[in-house]
Amino acid sequence: MEVPFKIHIYLSVFLIVLICLCESALTPEIKKLYGSFISGKGLYNDDDGIVILNATNFKKQVYNTNNAWLVEFYNSWCGHCHKFAPVWKTLAASMEEWRNVVRLAAIDCADEENTPVCRDYDIMAYPTIKFFSAHSPPSNLGDEMIRTSRTEKNITEELVRILQKEQSEGRGVHWPNILPYRSHDIKNLKKEYESHEEVQYLFLLFVDGKDDIPPQVILDLSNIKGVEIRFASSENEVLARLLGIHSYPSLVLVDPAKSEPEYLRLEEETRESFRRTIKSYLEAKGVIVPDEPRTVRVLAGNEEPNMMELIEAQENEKFLRKIKDMGDVVFLADLESTLRYSLEQEVSARKVITGDALVALNNYLSVLAKYFPIGEAGINFLQELKDTVFQLKEITGVKLESLLRNLSGTSLDSVLSTKEEWMGCRGSESYFRGFPCGLWTMFHYMTVSALKDSEHVHFDPFEVLEAMLGYVTYFFGCTQCSQHFRQMANRSMKAKVTNAQQAVLWLWSAHNEVNQRLANDPTEDPRFPKIQFPSSERCPKCRDANNRWDEANVLKYLSSVYHQDNLNYLGSNTRLYSLEEADLLVKKTSKAEVLQEVSPKKQNKDFNIFDISLCVALYVVSALICVAVCLKFILRRRSRKKAYVHDMLGRV
Repeated sequence: MEVPFKIHIYLSVFLIVLICLCESALTPEIKKLYGSFISGKGLYNDDDGIVILNATNFKKQVYNTNNAWLVEFYNSWCGHCHKFAPVWKTLAASMEEWRNVVRLAAIDCADEENTPVCRDYDIMAYPTIKFFSAHSPPSNLGDEMIRTSRTEKNITEELVRILQKEQSEGRGVHWPNILPYRSHDIKNLKKEYESHEEVQYLFLLFVDGKDDIPPQVILDLSNIKGVEIRFASSENEVLARLLGIHSYPSLVLVDPAKSEPEYLRLEEETRESFRRTIKSYLEAKGVIVPDEPRTVRVLAGNEEPNMMELIEAQENEKFLRKIKDMGDVVFLADLESTLRYSLEQEVSARKVITGDALVALNNYLSVLAKYFPIGEAGINFLQELKDTVFQLKEITGVKLESLLRNLSGTSLDSVLSTKEEWMGCRGSESYFRGFPCGLWTMFHYMTVSALKDSEHVHFDPFEVLEAMLGYVTYFFGCTQCSQHFRQMANRSMKAKVTNAQQAVLWLWSAHNEVNQRLANDPTEDPRFPKIQFPSSERCPKCRDANNRWDEANVLKYLSSVYHQDNLNYLGSNTRLYSLEEADLLVKKTSKAEVLQEVSPKKQNKDFNIFDISLCVALYVVSALICVAVCLKFILRRRSRKKAYVHDMLGRV
């Protein structure tokens, strides 16, 4: 019965959208939803003027090219990367005319397929920016740019210095000359360009100290045919006197056929002023100045969207509403997706793990083996993984990947009961929430799970918290987030935690501190605002009459929400559990059957996009056949002869 119902739903959506398109256009709400959905895969798209790199095209794009490359290695769920994305987009727009010299690119290390690339290039923090010289061989792993204040101005200035160094060392010989003119004789400059018949206009910029601005102007205008631009600094006093330059900045037009230069008036010593003055002069002379503003893709009113993507976007919207309505629920799918991502894409992304990082990994694996909710096969896998790694003095990311495959049989799918899918941690866009949400959830769960061992003589209340601190310090991809968490831990963890209950409350308090700091931040998912957890609606007893926390009731609430008995097992595969576990699982899953018809990915498990497309195609073909049959009958009726009396009585 399930498949016909799905067909009915999808065909209904298809026909509704089709009718909307036929009558006029998609509503603004649908267009916004669709546009948001298709743009939500990574932080950048082709409309940003940024080359999107991946494991397949990285080497083909970056190596052995005439232009240099500036590549951002980022993580699409990293808050710091979200804040930096507008800067990278602005840089791409401002350097659009530099594309023959340097191109901006980005690769998302959160994408599982890109993990080997990010590991090979030793990316330890996000975002990381690397410069690749022109004609770089594949052995070149790039030079990391200095981690100064990541502003458009700072990156541009540093990039100019790098490009000048490249040119001074003999690379970039086909680029526009962005090195300062150091000769004292203007005749040398005239002779240099007399041999180039295509050069009709030669501009010379004089600046005082700000040597980074002229190269930017030269690159900005490098695509105008028949124009050459050079610059000289105030240190070239002889040339300045020779040309009658008495103030800075100055701009002169040097004509090889004339003895005297032409002076152009500048408003100020800025990149924009130089560029505007030169462009205005050339346009007045009838020179065609190319102006190619990048257009941002907007779904037009009469444009037909991809129906499957639109359906998926609407289903995702429906799913998010249902999840919010469920309240504070912990899904096994979120915990397992977190475990999978942490081992396969964060820890395995490290080139070599040794020393304190290896200690942190051992602590992490130890608490996973103790407290992570997993079936018998998963428990054996985690225990073997912990025991194997514990015996090593170091391990590479590649070796760990191999170990994960060998110990699990083929892949983690063999020991985890759910596919990689975010449920309670799903964001309104693919780059919201996800793994950071899952990581908080997993460690909250493990601090609560540790309560059952708190009466043991050798129980360590810091065990889970120290494991989290070690993981965040050495493996968590968001550098800024890691720094903030370490600061919180150093400030209060040791002072406030003496038992298992206080460990649960400290992590809850730390999480609320982070939520308060990130509330209304650009990295916040607008559909899931950061609040002080739990809300008054979900837990009325967690606050007293003065709206202050009642920690005793907060502890009860956390112990309930994060207890194994209250896990939501929607989508779990009972094959991976023992008979007793499977029986318990079925009973628990029955509580959440309401979501069986909500999760888009769950729906598509046995009924995929291809099936939907086929059904739609058959539906349309059937409709066309019906229309054709109707037309045939109509035409036949019209072609019938009119009946006369003599036809019935016979002719005389």
